[in-house]
Amino acid sequence: MSELFSHTLLESAFTWLCQTRKHFPANAGVWHLRFHWRVEKQRLYQQLNAGTYQLSPLQLVKTAQGDTRAIWSSPDALVLKCLTLLLTALLPVHPRCEHIKGHQGGKKSVQRLHQVLRQPNHRFVCRTDIKGYYARINKQTLYSQVQSHVQNPILLNLVWQFLHYSVEDGGTFHAPEFGIARSSSLSPLLAAFHLYEVDAHFANQPNLDYSRYMDDFFIIAKTRWQLRRAVRKLNQFFNQYGFRQHPDKTFIGPTRKGTDWMGYWLTDQGVQSVAPRALANHLTKLRRLYEQTRHLPARQQQARVAGYIGRWYLVFFPEFPRILGASFRVVSPWRPGKAF
Repeated sequence: MSELFSHTLLESAFTWLCQTRKHFPANAGVWHLRFHWRVEKQRLYQQLNAGTYQLSPLQLVKTAQGDTRAIWSSPDALVLKCLTLLLTALLPVHPRCEHIKGHQGGKKSVQRLHQVLRQPNHRFVCRTDIKGYYARINKQTLYSQVQSHVQNPILLNLVWQFLHYSVEDGGTFHAPEFGIARSSSLSPLLAAFHLYEVDAHFANQPNLDYSRYMDDFFIIAKTRWQLRRAVRKLNQFFNQYGFRQHPDKTFIGPTRKGTDWMGYWLTDQGVQSVAPRALANHLTKLRRLYEQTRHLPARQQQARVAGYIGRWYLVFFPEFPRILGASFRVVSPWRPGKAF
């Protein structure tokens, strides 16, 4: 049998790991892996191709912002990246699942929907998402789906380990009955693949325009009855998979009333502005940053806050001329010395 995990594949995953964890603290495991990479690469090569590699429990760590996150060890993260690269060629992902790289997601999705919504016969929309998508995925259902496309026992063993993960916190281990871990390069691929049947069904409906970004759904219909049928079918899929709509993030009605998508506010005239929810999140983060920098001199505080505002503007507003063919100038809600 030819090697499954080649040295080239391991080197590619190692380069990715070094880039994604370059800001980790000095006591993080990634630095040990980098220092001993020649020895570790040979160990991983032998264990992976023999099918004896075992994933470790996720560890809870605190970020610089004080948040708690569960992360994989550096060798596990590297192995999962290799697994992702191998499974990408085996697991089908529908083009209308737009969070996968190369599927025209993000701003391209907004541009496309802008053109669709401006057509006079697209008058009704359903915008919804799954409440707690990652946490509610049925492990056995997902594993059975993977088995239908993957026959290699080594890959299946690693997928099984990934799905049946555990989290260690001070010597206490917890193994969730449902859901998959979010902090992994493999998670977005499995999340896209899991709902392939849903994507294929709605993308093939001639009277609908359909988009999905992870667990967010956007369906445009020409008539109210077409939308009702689509929503009924979507709910049937949700029940089949054990999901339910998020009540606070669901809008079903005329496009003229407007709804949000990818941080933008869309109506029957297309993109109109930044979505209120995105703006509210921006202001919340701005307040937190303002409080975190209160101890700094005024000039440094202003530079930190202005830097964040500038980065946020670069995410949204350079796209407006490209989408709408017009320039937008938005006045910042913050000014130096202003408290929230």
